[in-house]
Amino acid sequence: HLKGGTSVIQVLSEAGGIEKNLGATEVRVLREGLEARPIILDVEALLEFGFGNMELLAGDTIYVPKGPIVYVDGDVEKPGPVVFRKNMTATQALAEAGGALNTANLRDAYILREGVRISLNLKRIQKGRLPDVSLEPGDQIFLETSML
Repeated sequence: HLKGGTSVIQVLSEAGGIEKNLGATEVRVLREGLEARPIILDVEALLEFGFGNMELLAGDTIYVPKGPIVYVDGDVEKPGPVVFRKNMTATQALAEAGGALNTANLRDAYILREGVRISLNLKRIQKGRLPDVSLEPGDQIFLETSML
C-alpha cells in the first residue's frame, strides 16, 4: 500500500531496484483514468539523474518491461540473458557471458533464431577467417561440450 509522498524511485528501491541483466530501458506508470495510456520514463535518466521521478497516487501501477535480450547457453562462463545492443555480434554476446569454457566446442556452436538453426564456427571467426555474425533480439547462442 502506498503511503503519502511515495515516488517512482522510492518504490523501485523498495522493490530491490531494476535487474541490469534484463535490459530494461523504460519504466511505465499506469494511472487510473488516463485512458489506459502509460506514462513512460527512461530508466537511465530516471535512475542516474532523477528525470521523470514523480509522486505516485493511490491506484498507480509501475511496470518495468524487459528490454531486448539474447541468450547465451551451454559451455560458457555465465549462461543466461545478455542485454542486446544494436549491431551486436555473436563474439560480443559471448564475451558478455564471460567467454567460452575450455570444454566448449567452438567449431560447432550455433544460433537459434525463430526456430532456425544457424551454424556458428567461433574458432574460424576468432582467427579472422570468417566474419562475425550479427545478432537479432531474441537470438539464442549455444556452445556444446567438445567430445575431445
